Amino acid sequence: MYNEFLQACFLCPEPLDRGDIYMYSDKPLGTIRCRKKQVHSNEAKDLEMKQLSSSSRRELRKYDNKNQSFPNKNVKME
Repeated sequence: MYNEFLQACFLCPEPLDRGDIYMYSDKPLGTIRCRKKQVHSNEAKDLEMKQLSSSSRRELRKYDNKNQSFPNKNVKME
C-alpha cells in the first residue's frame, strides 16, 4: 500500500499508480520528465546560492580591507 506522500507526483497532479515512481531529493515524481525538471530546478538553485555566497564573500573582503586601521603607521605589512 502506498503512503499518502506517494499518491501524486510532487510537480504535477498526476497519480503515481502507473507503475514506476522516480524519486529525487525525497520527492516522488511520476515521469522521467518531471524528474528532469526537478533536477534542473535544484541545480539552478545551487548555482544561484554559490554565486550569492561568492558575491557576499567579495563584499565582506572589500569592507574589511577598507576598515582596517593600523595605530602605528610604521608597521610593515608583508
